[in-house]
Amino acid sequence: MSLRILVFGAGALGTLYAAHLAESGHDVTLLARGRRLEETRESGLVLRPRGETAFRVVRVETTDQPRAGFDLVLVCVRFHHMAAALPALERTAPADVLTLVQNAGGLAPWRAALGDRLIAGFAGAAATFTEGGLEYTVAPRALQPTTIATSDRSPRIREALEGAGFPVVICDDMDAWLRWHAAWIIVNACGVQRVGGDPRALARRGHIQQMVDALAEGGRALRATGIPVRPAGLRWLFRTPPVVLRAALAALVRLPAFRQQIIPNALTAPKEAQAIGAQLVELGRRQNLPMPAWRYLLGTP
Repeated sequence: MSLRILVFGAGALGTLYAAHLAESGHDVTLLARGRRLEETRESGLVLRPRGETAFRVVRVETTDQPRAGFDLVLVCVRFHHMAAALPALERTAPADVLTLVQNAGGLAPWRAALGDRLIAGFAGAAATFTEGGLEYTVAPRALQPTTIATSDRSPRIREALEGAGFPVVICDDMDAWLRWHAAWIIVNACGVQRVGGDPRALARRGHIQQMVDALAEGGRALRATGIPVRPAGLRWLFRTPPVVLRAALAALVRLPAFRQQIIPNALTAPKEAQAIGAQLVELGRRQNLPMPAWRYLLGTP
C-alpha cells in the first residue's frame, strides 16, 4: 500500500530514506530549508551506494513548511534540533511520526508533544555527502537494521521501509534501546572528536583507556537508573573485561574502514555527540556516579 510520507529533514539520512521510499512507489515530500531546499528543487536527490561509480537522480516533491495531510512523518534530524522541531511536528497531526533520532535521555519530552503519534526508531544506514552527491550504505539485518518501536502501526511502517530496501526489526522498548545504543556508539564519536579525528592520537593507549572507561561508566549509569538492556544481545559488550575491550578497540581504530568511514562520520556531527554524551553524564550525576572518562571525552571539568 502506497503511503503519503513527509520526510522531515533533508540531511544525509533524510535524503537517503526519501529517495528509496519514492523509488519504491510511495508519495514522498521532503522538507528542506535554505540552500538545501534550492538544491533539491534544482537537481533532485543525487545519490549512489558507497563503492559504486554512477550516481542516480531521484525527483521528489519538496516543501519548507510542515503541514497535515500525510500518513507518516519520518524525522531525520540531529538530536539537538529536535526541541525546535517538535512544534512543527505537532502541525502534521494526525500522521504517525517515526523519529530516526539518537536519544540517551529518554523519550518523555517527545511523547509530551506528540502523544501516541510518536514511534521512536533508529536508522539502519550510513550516508555522507561528497562532491558529487550522497554516498550511502544500508546496513544488513545481521548488523544494524532500521529499528522501530512496537506499535499497532509498526507493521505498516515496516512494510513500507522493507519495500524500500531497509531491513527492519521491531523493538519492545525503544526508549531503552536508544539509551544503551548511545552508551556505546557515542563513545566512538566523542573519542574521535576529542582528538580532532587524528588517527595516531586516537590509537594512543591512554585515549583508548578513556574510551573503554567511558563505556563502563555509561553502562553503570543506565543500570543504576533501572533501564533494561536492549537489545539483549548487547549485554556481552558491557560485560566484556576491560583488557579485552582495550585490545579490540585498539585494533578497530587502526582499520582502514574505521579511518575512512567512522572518523569522517563522527566529525560531521560534533554538537549532536556532545549533547548525547552530556545526557549520559547527567544520568550518572542523578545516581551520584562519577563520570570522569566521559568528562574527558567531552572536554568538560
